[in-house]
Amino acid sequence: MIAPARSLWPGPGEVPDDGLGQLVLRSNLLGADRAVANYGGGNTSVKTTERDHLGREVRLMWVKGSGSDLATMGRGDFTGLRLAEIEPLLEREEMSDEQMVAYLGRCQLEPAMPRPSIETLLHGFVPAVHVDHTHPDAVNAIACCSDGDRLAAECFGDEAVWIDYIRPGFALAKLVGEAVRANPRLRAVLLAKHGLVTWGATAAESYERTLEVINQAAAFLNERVGSVARFGGPAPGSASIAPERRAELLGAVVPALRGAASSERSKVAIVDTSERVLELVGSRDGAEVSQVGAACPDHLVHTKRRPIWIPFDPASEEAEELVARAREAAAAFRADDEAYFRRLAGADTPRADPDLRVALIEHVGLVAIGTSVAKATLSRDLYHRAIEVMAGAEALGGFVSLDDRESFAVEYWPLELYKLGLAPPPGELEGKVALVTGAAGGIGRAIVSRLAAEGACVVGFDLDG
Repeated sequence: MIAPARSLWPGPGEVPDDGLGQLVLRSNLLGADRAVANYGGGNTSVKTTERDHLGREVRLMWVKGSGSDLATMGRGDFTGLRLAEIEPLLEREEMSDEQMVAYLGRCQLEPAMPRPSIETLLHGFVPAVHVDHTHPDAVNAIACCSDGDRLAAECFGDEAVWIDYIRPGFALAKLVGEAVRANPRLRAVLLAKHGLVTWGATAAESYERTLEVINQAAAFLNERVGSVARFGGPAPGSASIAPERRAELLGAVVPALRGAASSERSKVAIVDTSERVLELVGSRDGAEVSQVGAACPDHLVHTKRRPIWIPFDPASEEAEELVARAREAAAAFRADDEAYFRRLAGADTPRADPDLRVALIEHVGLVAIGTSVAKATLSRDLYHRAIEVMAGAEALGGFVSLDDRESFAVEYWPLELYKLGLAPPPGELEGKVALVTGAAGGIGRAIVSRLAAEGACVVGFDLDG
């Protein structure tokens, strides 16, 4: 059901000597496996002793900077904060997001460093040198199960603590810090509908403990569900589609979906017909399970609350019917998203793009939508993680997700939107597709380069010879 994680920790001669160097290594290794750490998700830290600008020894915590990705981070992507100014915050009863951001800005070793992670206080309150927070598939299959707290206790005993869902920030950090300090036997914290927190005295211990907890969860899940089919097995009457037929259907429906999802901004689309996707869209339970909600809060701003599901029977229906149904589903999604916004937004809340990000076409495949190929690919990749979490949670007893109010609080959270704002501004032609003939010649190549520089998705065409 869920594959185990494999350790990538190198030999002694390949591990940096300094704490920050070890943090970079650990982060990159965690991010190298997307079943452990989603793109852009998770955060890591290390506590060290350094010298400040006056040569004084200070205890620092280096933590992931907001908007960076664990897999590709370097030293400059981490923020150093004075630990002596963070630890006393554990005694507070409350702290708003605005107060937290302003306070942490004053704790930074250097003002020019990146804004620290949303979950910086969680790292500061856990009394360990190295701390990791990830969103692993195997752990989130338990964390997103309807009976997750009982299953977590059965899997980990008193070596892990379960914390009911609460949005990241001061309150969650305080709960985690107090739980870890109250029980020296703890090896992990499971955050309901969210993820995992682990720690260690060394970088290697923290990394390996993360993998041990993940693999313990995977083994528990796989043993518990046995040979249970993912998503209830194939739907009755489902049959494989010839590649030519699938290509014909996708060739008809993708332009329709792209247009329907471009009501406010131009979009591009990518297609996925991988084994796991076809398993989901051809399954008995896929239509129902896919509509429960996001499998992790980090997914929301890239995948929205849920994909659209387009019912289709390739044996008895034609492309024209699929196209019409896709347009109807996209319009219904937009209307639902606009109603969701009106119901929950404040007077000053800026509205996000209401169009779909992921479309699941029964028996055919997945279409991911974004303003660029990179953004569409990110939506697709994150939905692959959702597929694994949903499969495991549903087999364990039932997949659950954030409710609408919880989802809105993340999707429209200023601290989450700040990360999106770190991206370069869109080019004038972002979301547009350009076809350039004679693209191999000097003028054609220059046109391709200019269009691409303006954000267009460029297709080049030329004759051989």
